[in-house]
Order: sequence, then C-alpha cells, then structure tokens
Amino acid sequence: IRDKFVNYLRKNDIGASVHFDPPVHSQPYYSNFNNISSLPNTEKLSSEIVTLPMYPQLGIEELDYMVFHIKGFFKI
Repeated sequence: IRDKFVNYLRKNDIGASVHFDPPVHSQPYYSNFNNISSLPNTEKLSSEIVTLPMYPQLGIEELDYMVFHIKGFFKI
C-alpha cells in the first residue's frame, strides 16, 4: 500500500518519498559492524514509512492540499 500511496501523492504533485528502505542494519556496508540479522519492528517500519514534504517555507495552503489528498487516498 505504501508504494501506491507514494505514487498517488506524486501524481498529485506532492513530493513524497521513501527513506530508510532497506533499514540500515540490513545494508551491506553495515554488516561488518554488528551481527544483528533481524529487527522485526525496524523492518516493518522501514517498509511502511513515507516522508512528506517539510521545509520552512511550507505554507498552510500546501499543507491543506496534502491533507486533502491524503484523506482522499484513505477515503477519510
């Protein structure tokens, strides 16, 4: 559902993105630093998290626009 949501937001000119996927502990570079093979909560969160636009000049109109489309996607 996360990818459909992000695509929906992008089609509506909302610069949503995905970060932290895959989670840091499963990236090859970090495999030398620990022997953690599984962090279920971290893995679940990294597959669901969405980053919405956030910056100092973000106005109330843009926020209202994002809320409108988020509600539309989830049919709230």
